[in-house]
This record gives sequence, structure tokens and C-alpha cells, in this order.
Amino acid sequence: MRKGTESPDSQKQQTGRSNSPGATLGGPVVIPKLFNGRDKLFFFFNYSGVYQDMTDQPSRLPRTVPKEAWRQGDFSDLLALDATLYQIYDPRSARLSGTRVVRTPFPGNRGIPVLNPMYNFYEKIYPLPNNVQGLVTPEGFNNYFAAAMPKIDRHHSLLNRVDWEVTSRHKVFGRWYWNNRSADTSDWTYATVRGLHSSGTSRINKAGSADWVWTLNSATVLNITGGYNRFIEFSNEPGPRRFKPSEVGLPAYLDARAGDHAVLPVINFDRMQSVSYAIAPVTRASTATLKGQLLHVRGSHSLKMGFDTRQSYRARVGAGNSSGLFSFRNTYTRLASDTTTASNHGLEWAAFMMGLPTTVTLDTNDDYYLVNPYASFYFQDDYRLTSRLRLNLGLRVEFEGGARERFNRGLGGGFYFNDKLPITDLVQAAYARSPIAELAAADFKVMGGTRYLGQDAPNTISRGTANVLPRLGAVFQLDKQTVVRGGYGWFYDTTNVTNFEINQWGYSQATVTQMSLDNGLSFVTSLADPFPVRADGTRFDEPLKNRLGNMARAGLTWDFFDPNWKAQFQQRYRIGVQRQLGTNLVVEAAYAGSYSQTNISRRLDVLPAKFWATGMVRDNALETLMNATVTNPFRFTNLTALQTSDPVLFNYLRNQGRFSGTTVRRQELLRPYSHLTRLQNTTSPDGRVRYNALEVQLEKRFSRGFMFNVMYTFADSDTRDFFANEFDALPSWRPNNSTMPHRTVVTAIYELPFGTGKALLTSGVLKHLLGGWQLSGVYQVQSGPATSWGNEFYYGELADIGKAFNSAGARSGAIHQWFDPAVPFEKDSAKRPGTYHVRVFPDRLDSLRSDGIKNLDLKFLRSFNVAGDGRLRAQLSLDALNAINHTNFAAPNVNPRDRNFGRVTSQRGLSRVIQANLRFVF
Repeated sequence: MRKGTESPDSQKQQTGRSNSPGATLGGPVVIPKLFNGRDKLFFFFNYSGVYQDMTDQPSRLPRTVPKEAWRQGDFSDLLALDATLYQIYDPRSARLSGTRVVRTPFPGNRGIPVLNPMYNFYEKIYPLPNNVQGLVTPEGFNNYFAAAMPKIDRHHSLLNRVDWEVTSRHKVFGRWYWNNRSADTSDWTYATVRGLHSSGTSRINKAGSADWVWTLNSATVLNITGGYNRFIEFSNEPGPRRFKPSEVGLPAYLDARAGDHAVLPVINFDRMQSVSYAIAPVTRASTATLKGQLLHVRGSHSLKMGFDTRQSYRARVGAGNSSGLFSFRNTYTRLASDTTTASNHGLEWAAFMMGLPTTVTLDTNDDYYLVNPYASFYFQDDYRLTSRLRLNLGLRVEFEGGARERFNRGLGGGFYFNDKLPITDLVQAAYARSPIAELAAADFKVMGGTRYLGQDAPNTISRGTANVLPRLGAVFQLDKQTVVRGGYGWFYDTTNVTNFEINQWGYSQATVTQMSLDNGLSFVTSLADPFPVRADGTRFDEPLKNRLGNMARAGLTWDFFDPNWKAQFQQRYRIGVQRQLGTNLVVEAAYAGSYSQTNISRRLDVLPAKFWATGMVRDNALETLMNATVTNPFRFTNLTALQTSDPVLFNYLRNQGRFSGTTVRRQELLRPYSHLTRLQNTTSPDGRVRYNALEVQLEKRFSRGFMFNVMYTFADSDTRDFFANEFDALPSWRPNNSTMPHRTVVTAIYELPFGTGKALLTSGVLKHLLGGWQLSGVYQVQSGPATSWGNEFYYGELADIGKAFNSAGARSGAIHQWFDPAVPFEKDSAKRPGTYHVRVFPDRLDSLRSDGIKNLDLKFLRSFNVAGDGRLRAQLSLDALNAINHTNFAAPNVNPRDRNFGRVTSQRGLSRVIQANLRFVF
């Protein structure tokens, strides 16, 4: 049953709760009178869970649903507000007036009929408005406050392990784990059709492994390990699967087309809540491993050698809008075909009542199955040269095979720059007939394309890698209290298929039906038959698969993996000195550094530098020139020869924007590879990261009920990971916002001196109340990230912006005023740098940083015996996260033309959180 207007009390957001139960059980396997596994066979089992029941975030509770009068065809309330926006016109009255299709209004915005066969089903799904004051607007926006919309989270985790000492020389263990996180959120239909709109990502992990250790002799040990894990992720939206198209009034052929993927068809609106979902993708990633290691001790050498092989898998399937997406707008309920002043609000619901969607879409999607192998071999020598000097020498060699789609369903990696296309001669000839002054006809080239896997291209997306990873470490004891440690090593990232997806353009296809081909003057179909049989006997567009060849991405963007791309790598090095001060105090100082090569995106169809403005004045003439439209040589009318030689390609191209328009912008023709809208290599090896740091640590080891650790890091890091200008030969350096200059962490544990074995209150009532308590805490202070800026004209000194830094608000008396907004930036939008102006202002300012982190977490913990013999103990703890409730601010506004320029308008991080935990150990 739907609920009508509710009492004020019922609009309060409901409280929630969160529980985190857990238990572990372990010990020897003993079966009385049958088997005694003491000292031989052991088991361990663990369960942990999260049970959270609450209402959703307050910002997600307001929804817009159709008013009760609208459902009866009465929209007079909207007409009274604004006739220009909300007058509804009768689609059945459409007639031609000159070149326009015009319509007659419904008198008084009343009497809109129900002609939609789906209407009765969907109308019942919408709850009636409850019109909460302060949220609802006169137009009816936010007129339903879903006060009890659930946010239910469940997480279950199981872990089991068995250890078996078969003999003194053979030991075996096995383990498996399983966890599942699921959610029930966003169900704004909880009062009408509970569960219909329940959504939330579900993640399931499953894994198992086995390990065998064989002690061959006193100096040699062999270890073999095998394992398999699988990760599954999907959007848990089961509600729409309870229905199929025929149940809502649509023809049964949609059920047959959807098959096992039948789902409640989606009705989509612009200003009002839509109903149902597309079937989201399900991703499965798996890894199978086999490892072996041989350890041999020979004199002063401890030798390790081994192998590591893996097979990575990734599969994905997602049916999308398999039962139809019906989009309703004001296309046929506005005054005329060229009316731009009418709102969708109200008019789209009227279109829904009359069964007139603007478009109807049905998806046919393919899946994929990716796989790639990996193997590595290593050797390591831990060499004790003297009693004071030890070296660690290692070498690892890794081989990773190229990623492969088992059935070649997709585009291969790379771009074939020299491929001549079926359109090359036709388009170049068309350009020669009307060239632009900035580009001679002889210099206009249409070359380069894609290739499908196994079709004039390798059957792997990448060709794999072979990497050598040396390692070197040393430890030298200067004296009894002082040790020097140092190390150097190379580390490579992986290129396995769990890290990326294949582009399957052509293997999925949407069928789109336009209800009218003449702006509503007549209708070629209806909801009784939304995909009518066509002249060729088909209803739906089938995927072209690899039929388009090197023209697959023509008219579109192509962001590709280079087939020869290499894994990112990092060199790391560190040297440190550690000295013991007294019995329990240790201090260490170290230098740590690294140098990395990273893969970044590089645009290849760059507009040459000569077409960009320079200096400190906006060049409006250049902006106008670059954006001016010129004759489009790619227009399909220049490709009519393809109608005979390749009609499939011709029909495909005429529906792509680059080939359907009569004009293009000048800058689009001045770019190379202009038959694409963007060409980008996403694995360009030009990225770099430099890191240097001073690390200082002071540690007091646990004694007399007290320990602490103080760590401070001063780091200097920058990264070359973006192009200040798209035509630059190399990316630009900028501060690395993944590393902050200063970070201090203090951790401490203190056992209160009360109770048994302590100095105070060793007896009496206070012993039981105060004894056994432990206080621990973590305090963190960290610099904030460098502020990020757009391209701006700045007429002062950069150092002056940093001087205006005001993290404490002392300069202006307002903590939110981060820096002085009067700094001399260009404040006039009409005079700021244009789209085609080289960058004249840094991307990041190291001298002006956002707020950092200041956070104190505290824990009070007490252990006590539940049973007198100590076999059952309990631990009670109270956690205070962000105990001092400190506010960490977000970045300041850095738009010089915004009224909040220089101000902080939001915060990041959580406010104080207090939680209690109870644990039993037996």
C-alpha cells in the first residue's frame, strides 16, 4: 500500500545501529578414543561480521515523484506557476506550420489521457508525495522525503586453517577463506514495492591454498605452495529481475529477446525519479599460483632459489538495458518542434501517460574472458662476511605474457599509424576541393586505424614483458650500540589482466527506436510494438563484431594500450643509522629515496604549437578562428562510393557525428588523425617520480608499563605526470600530492599503575574498578597537498600568494579565509586565458598548500578474567577516533572569479567517532 501525506513526526530520519561480531576457535584435532592430534594436527577457525542497519544519507532521501493530481491528468498547478515552462500540448493535434510542427494546448492543463499500456503498472510503484516543508518546492521538486529508506550493510568473513606435522621432516598446512560484502541501499520504493530499487555493490572473495615443507637434511629445506583465489564484484540489484516486459504491458517478443536477462524495463525521466536499472556488469577475477623455494645453508651463505608461476583470469558480462530503456521528455508535449523554453518537468510525465517516449533503446552486449601467464625465477644469498658485516645479494627475473581474449572479441592494442583507410582517398579529395588557409591540401592526411585481435594483428592486447630485478642489502655493526643498514633494489609493476579491460567496440550494439521521424507529425511505432519488423525482416540491430576492421573507432575517441608497453618500475634506496640509548631507548635516522618510471596518458592528435596563443593577454581572434566552422570533408555525402564497395561501413559512418555534420570546427581539421575525435596512448612511458626523504624515529621499548614511538619524515617529491600543453614534447614536473613534506606520528601505550602486580591499589574495590586498564593513542600531524590551479593570468609574484597563506585565520580573523583574495589574478571571465592559450600559471603551488591532517585516536582497553582459572577472559575497549573532534579542512577555492575565492567552504574527514568493543578469549 502507498502512504499519503504523513505526520511531521514521521519525517524524522530514523536511528540506526551497527554490530561487529567475531569469534575464533583453534587447537589440536582430538576425537576421543579415535584420534589424538596433540602436537600433530591443529585447526583454526575465524568468523567476523558487520551488521549495519540504518537509513541512507540525508542528501539521498529527498526524491521527486508525480503529484497525485498529475496521475489523474490534471497539471493545472504547474500552469498557474509558469505557462511558458509548463503548458502541456496535445501530441495528437500536431500539424505543419511552415517548417515547424506545432500543437494545440490542453485547456487548463487538464484532461491528459492515459494511453500507455505500461502506465497502470508503473504508476503504482511511485509513492504519493509527503511534501515536507523546507524541502518541497512549488513546482513539486523534492516532494517525497524517503525518511525510512534503508541502508543495510552485511559483511561475513570465514577463515579456516589446518596444520599437520606428518613426520619430523614433512609438514603440511592448508587454508581457505570466504568473505561476502553485500548492501541494501537506495530503495526509495520501500513503501510500495520493497526491494525493487535495492542496490549496492556486492563483493565476494574465495580462496584456498596448500603448503608443503620438506626438510631434506639439516641444511636444506624445500617448500612448495599452490593456491587459487577468485574475486567477484557486481551491483546487487535483484528487485527488477522479478519482472519481465510482458508483465508491464509490452509485447512478449521483448521477453524472448532478453531471455535469461529479462528485467523490469527502465522508464527514464529528466526531472523526476526514474524506475528500474540496467543489468550491471558482473566481473570475476581469478589467480592460480604455484611456487617453489629451496633453502640451503652452506658455511657463511644462506642460499635461496625458487620459482613463482601464476595464471591470471578476468571475465565480465553485463546485459545492460536488455529489456528496454524508455526515455520520456517533452519532445511531443511542447508547443513546437523548435521550442526551447519548455521544461521537462510535468511535460515528461504527460508524455509517459500518453505512451510517447522520445527514444526506446535495447542493448545486445557480449562478454569477455581475458587471460595472461606469469613466471619468475630468483636467487638470493644472505652472506655473513664477518661477525659485524652481512650482505644480502639477490636477482629476480620475471616473464609476463601478453593479455589475450580467448575468442578474440575486441580490439587489439595500439594504433596503426600508417594504415590506409577505405575513406582515405575520398576524404582527402573532398578536402582538396575546399581547403582552409592554415593547412595545404597536400598536408592533409587521413591515415591510421585500429585492428581487431587476430585480424591483421596479434591475438594478444600486449606483447608481454621480461624484467630483471637486482637487489642489494648490507648491515654493518659499528659498535655494540650502533648499526648501519643500507639497501638498493629494482621493483616492477605487473601488467596482468586484473588491471585493465579490453575495448570490445563492435561486439555490443544498441537498437534505438525513434517514435517519430518527423518531429511528431506522425508516429512510426507505439509501445504496443516498440521495435516493429523492418523491411529486411529484422527488429533489432545485431553487433557488427570485427566487421569494421581499421575503421572501428572512426569518428570516435581511441584511448589505447601500446602493444609494446612495459611495466612501470621503481628504483629504491635507503641508508640508515640506528643507535641504542640505554636499555630500552633506540633512535634511528635514515635517508630514503626512489626514482620511478610510470605510464601516463599522452594525446597524439595534438593541435600544433603554432596555433596556440602566448603572452599575458587573451587572444579572442584566435579563439574565434579555431572554433569557426568550415566545410566538413568527412561528411558521408563525400563517401557515396562506399555504398557499393562497403554498404555496412557506409551506413555505420553516416550515423557518426564526425561524418554526419556538414561542418566541423577549424581546430579539428588542423589536428593529425582528424578522422578521430581524440587519439591517446594511455601507456606512454614518459612519467617520472622522484622521492627523497629524511626519516627520524625514536622508540622506547615496552618496560614498566609504558612504550612510545615518535616518527618524523621530511620528504621532497615531485612527479612528471601531466602535459602543461598538449603539444609539449615531454610532460611537466609538479609537486607530488601523493607525498606530503612533513609527517609526524606519535604512538604510545600506557598501563595504568593500578591492580594486581602494579604499584597502586593492589586490593579492595578500587582494584577491581581501576585495575587492568591500558591507555593507547596515535597522534598524527601531516602537511596538506599543494593547491591545484587552472590556467590563469597572474600579474604579481608567485611568492606573494604563498605569503598570504593563512591556515590559522590570524590575518583576517576568519579561519576559512585561506589566503588573501585580493592577490592580482585576472578576475574578468572575458579576459582570462582562452581554450587555445599556452599554460602561463603553474598547475600546482607548493608554496600554498591546503589543510593537512591533525588527528588523535585514543583507546581504553581492559582485560579481565571471566572464569577464575583464567581459561575464559574478556577484553573491553572503548575507541575514540578523532578524540579531540578536530576539523580537517578541504582545499580552498582557487577560482579567481568565484565569490568564495581564497576561502575554504568544506571539510574532509570524520568528526569524532566513539565505539565500544567486547571480545572473549578462551
